[in-house]
Amino acid sequence: MADVVARQAPHELPLLQGLAALEADEALAALRRPDGPEDLGFGLAEAAAVVTPLVWLVVDEACRSAVGAAVERSAAGLGGPLRRGLRRVLRRPEPAAELAVPSLDAAQLSAVHARIKEGALGRGLDTTAAEALADAVV
Repeated sequence: MADVVARQAPHELPLLQGLAALEADEALAALRRPDGPEDLGFGLAEAAAVVTPLVWLVVDEACRSAVGAAVERSAAGLGGPLRRGLRRVLRRPEPAAELAVPSLDAAQLSAVHARIKEGALGRGLDTTAAEALADAVV
């Protein structure tokens, strides 16, 4: 994620670094607040953060979806109590900096590309910039 932000919006790197220091759930909550990440004190009060929140949220969503699907597949044959225990252990929050993006298939990558492009357009990026950001993320 850092390489995408560094290429597409280097002025947002302080925000990314600040978010990476938080627990994953804390970072997501900060990005989803109505007043956005600017109130976190990472030096972006004057600069509109567009790329980092969009990339963070879409990549997090894709990771959770991919991991959730893998857990469901592997737990499908386990008994109820064991399956619930496995889910509870695997859903334990980890520091955001340690999140790893699992391998995504072509359909998942296409969905990530579409979500990034749609979100970028919705945040005011032009079509060329939105396409470039989506390509960089994928």
